[in-house]
Amino acid sequence: MKKFLMSAAVLSLIVAAPAMAQPDRHQDRHETHGKPGVTHSRPAPKAAPPASHQRPTYNTQRPAHSNQRPAQANRPGAHPGQRPHARPNYSKYRSTVKAPRRYHAGVYHAPKGYAYRRWSYGQRLPSAYFTRSFWLMNFTTYGLFAPPSDAVWVRYGPDALLVDRYDGEIIRVVYGVFY
Repeated sequence: MKKFLMSAAVLSLIVAAPAMAQPDRHQDRHETHGKPGVTHSRPAPKAAPPASHQRPTYNTQRPAHSNQRPAQANRPGAHPGQRPHARPNYSKYRSTVKAPRRYHAGVYHAPKGYAYRRWSYGQRLPSAYFTRSFWLMNFTTYGLFAPPSDAVWVRYGPDALLVDRYDGEIIRVVYGVFY
């Protein structure tokens, strides 16, 4: 019974609290032009939400040089697939080359609904190719160099693509690695 009375008292305080917190609108009452009882009260300005509820602002402008992007380091509320640190500079890796030697790596199966097309660096690879089944973990076996941080070699038909694994940008293309 005590719990019930206590919760009822707390509930009545919660319900009555907003009514007590409202300002008296009749405080600013004064007579204008000989008309008693006319009130001139301005609505109270909207209070800003607490700092914890404000959304952070980000610089969305791109730098003048097209190969650079704004850093996305430790953004609050970042999606799980987003880069946890600043984007590396891939400019020295950007190129399209023909493989000096071809390798047999077995049968290639593209994701359902996709057909071969010739990619070049700077384009974005569809996310269907980001699964580990397309990654080339034994890249040295096929004459490829070790990928830089945040990049991975992906097999795409007869080609090997060096891809940024966070945003899918193709950094380097090596045509004709596999047969």
